[in-house]
Amino acid sequence: MKVLVTRDLKEKYIEQIRNEVPEYEVVKAADDELQEKEIVDSNILVTFPAAFDLDKIYKAPDLCWIQAWSAGVNSILVDKRLRQHIIDKNIKLTTMSGIHSDVIAEQVMGFMINFSRKLHQCYRQQLARVWKHPRVSQLAGRTIAIVGLGNIGREIAVRAKAFKMKVHGMKRDTSSRVENVDKLFKPEEFPELLAGADYVVVIVPLTAETRGMFGLDQFKMMKESAYFINVARGEIVKESELITALRDKVIAGAGLDVFAEEPLPSDSPLYGMENVLITPHIGGIFPGYNTKAVPLLIENLKRFEEGRELLNLVDYERGY
Repeated sequence: MKVLVTRDLKEKYIEQIRNEVPEYEVVKAADDELQEKEIVDSNILVTFPAAFDLDKIYKAPDLCWIQAWSAGVNSILVDKRLRQHIIDKNIKLTTMSGIHSDVIAEQVMGFMINFSRKLHQCYRQQLARVWKHPRVSQLAGRTIAIVGLGNIGREIAVRAKAFKMKVHGMKRDTSSRVENVDKLFKPEEFPELLAGADYVVVIVPLTAETRGMFGLDQFKMMKESAYFINVARGEIVKESELITALRDKVIAGAGLDVFAEEPLPSDSPLYGMENVLITPHIGGIFPGYNTKAVPLLIENLKRFEEGRELLNLVDYERGY
């Protein structure tokens, strides 16, 4: 079985893969020309979908599995023709879901601490050499609503609890308890979940169901003092309606790591809003990424060889 790795991994990682699963032929092809050549007879593709020419998949007749080097695979699934192709060819699709949980949870806490203690406002005052007490708050006793209780959502709950927050979350099946979550809401109770929150954190996958999930109607369900945080995907939010909600003070502010168009265009009104914190889609980035990703790949290669179920297997019906 030939494994094509399109990520420019250091040779030590390639050797680690070869040593631990010697039954596979592992080929690294970081440049476009080599990828064109090597994908033709590849059986397994290891790639970062957002940075890979996905049309090359059509040139691999023996491809049976794609291991994404990311948690999100919407760049593959949003293309209806490609999605149907991999379904028809029975190509498995797996993700790196789970390895980002700690760092994205930290990103969320950073947003909330900034808004609570007005650190962003203090920094602007510092640059202007102004000494003025902002109206600060605290996280203890406040309510966080986590929309999406997967690996990352549960890690956010752990940290929110450590800050003595009340943790609410939304889940399809509320019959079983989720650790560190005080109250579970069903999707049909979404308005109630939003109405009671001081911080609304979105960490759901992008699917047909979640696209445009947050618009002006949803922001109007929230408190005027509440903050909206999106570390999922930009398309989950109707961005123009979010801008309206922020401009008209429907909500207090927003922490945004993802956007419908990336890079965020320089003329976006979001840049100039004092109640908005923008980060350039860095939520899932951390120094030891490959040290966590490579072992997960190796484990899945072993499972594939033994005919066992792969970790983080995407359900094409659900879209994640």
